[in-house]
Order: sequence, then structure tokens, then C-alpha cells
Amino acid sequence: MQTNRPFKFDSLQQQGNGSFDDQEPVTNVSNGYQGLSLDSEYLDDLQAWVQTLAKKESMIDSDMTMVQADIDRYLDVIAKLPNEYVYSPCIEAFIACSQEVGLLPACFLSTIQQCNELLVRLRQYCQTEHFREAVRIAEREADKRYRDYARYIDALFDRNDRIIVLRLDLSYQKIYTRQITLSKAMSDMERFLNNRRNNQLFKSNIGYILKTEYGIERGIHFHVLLFFNGSQRRGASHVHHAQQIGEYWCNEVTMGQGSYWNCNQNIEEFKMRGRCGIGEIHWSETDLRRHLRDYVLGYLCKLGQSFKPRQFSKARMIRRGAFPAEQQIRLGRPRNVK
Repeated sequence: MQTNRPFKFDSLQQQGNGSFDDQEPVTNVSNGYQGLSLDSEYLDDLQAWVQTLAKKESMIDSDMTMVQADIDRYLDVIAKLPNEYVYSPCIEAFIACSQEVGLLPACFLSTIQQCNELLVRLRQYCQTEHFREAVRIAEREADKRYRDYARYIDALFDRNDRIIVLRLDLSYQKIYTRQITLSKAMSDMERFLNNRRNNQLFKSNIGYILKTEYGIERGIHFHVLLFFNGSQRRGASHVHHAQQIGEYWCNEVTMGQGSYWNCNQNIEEFKMRGRCGIGEIHWSETDLRRHLRDYVLGYLCKLGQSFKPRQFSKARMIRRGAFPAEQQIRLGRPRNVK
């Protein structure tokens, strides 16, 4: 099936046990998806802010009060980002330019003059070949990865008539987020993946896609897609199945420190908005498969919350399972899309 470039959108996240009860979910009016007001949108908003403001040739006075408020808010965001990571080109540009005009690392409230200086410097910085090349590389890598992962999903459907798709966010409780290092989180995730071999929760698991991200409030967390053979598991139980896996992450893998979001619990809202790409999907349901690629996979391939450790730049922050083995002979009647 043809693969398209990923769409950008905010994630729909449903609170599960062990998640952050003190944070109020907000609804994104443009697409109806929910996110965490203090976490998932911050870095995405900052990236979009830099992209927009860097292209403006001039700013009228009436804009400056709002711009100043945005700058102060994003300075507070940047102050919470660990220095040991490298972020997207737009976020790195904001950090570098804020430092040049004296807004970082002290992170005092900005003045109108500093705001103007920052806007001018951002425009200049974003016109440099260094920045443009960094953006081209990041976008090219994201596009290449998206197409590869879309082929991976298509390959799974080529080998399976029905697939049950589970979408979870696996993270840590708020009281532990500052204690959890990347090494610790990656070790927990490695144990989670390795334990699939001997755990009945993962029986008939045929693949996965996993992305590691950093959020202001949640710290290091994982966006996870799990694929199961729908001919061997009950598709109607996908919500409960996702909940069981979330509880397994919280109580056993992380020894009580974990948190999770069960996106499958909101499948009816996805259906209502015509964006459902999770739950049980038959290989012939082309709309659901397109939604899985465009919206679910597209979200995982976005750049906003992407990061890499400075000392281990080749660490895999997004990965997938192996492509299924080629079938020499397909038995049974040929497939026909109705």
C-alpha cells in the first residue's frame, strides 16, 4: 500500500492507574485529541513558535505583549530541560539565541528590547546554512523512518489477516521523574521487551514500535505500539489487554514506580472523529490502516519532543521489531478487498 508523509497532530491520551492525577487534561479544539496541558504540548508548541516567528519580517507593537508572554513561558520550559540531551533544531536554535541575548541561563523575565533582539537573532540564525542543513537532515531522517515503519506495518498485515493494535504511553510517576535517568529508563524498557518471550500477556505478539521522548513534567517516557495476531487473541478485549500491560509495566517492570496511559480506552472517540487506527483491524480495512499510518504512526515520528543524549548520539530513540520472514507460498484463497 502507498505510504504518505506523516501528519502532525496532538496525541489522545487516557489516564490509567499510577498516572498524574493532579494534571488536568485539555482538549485540542482543532482535532479533538487530548493531551497533558503541562507536558505533551510544550516542546511541540515551542518548535512551532520558532518556525513561525523566525519567518516574520516585522512585528507590530500590538504583538509584542503576547510575544513577550510566549518568550517568558518558553524560557521557563527551557530551564527545565536537562543539558545532557540534544533536542530538535528549532529548540536548539531558541536555546542558542536566548543565550546570545542574555535571556539564558539566568532565565529572568524578558524585556521588550530583549524580545526584539531575540526575534532578530532567531531570524538571522534560521537563515544560516548550518540551521537549514540541520532541519533538512532531521526532516529527512524522520521521513525516511516514517516510510520504513509504514512498510513494516504493511508487512505485518501481509502475513496476518487481523491485527490487534495496542497504543500505550509508558512512563514514571511524577515523584520519580527527576530520579529516572535515560540509562535506567532504557534498562526498564529492555526488560519489558525481553520479557515478552515468557509472559502470557504477550502471547501472539508479532511486532512493536517504540519511541523514547522527554517531556517537561513526565521526564523520560515511551510511546509504544504493540501488534498482536488477531486470529489468536480476542479483538474485543483490546482495552482490557492494554490495561493489563500498563499494570505490568507499573507494578512489575518498574517495581511500583511506573505510570501509563491506555489510549485504546478512547477508541470510540477516535471512531467518532474518523481517526481510529487502533484496536482490531482486518487487513482489508484500508481506512483503518491508513489512520494507523497517518495519525498513530505519524505522531510517533514527529520531531517536537525528540531528543538524543549528547554523549551517545547514535542511541536509538525510536525503533521497531524485525520485519516478518518472507512467506514462500501463501495458502488458501487469494485476498479480495471488498
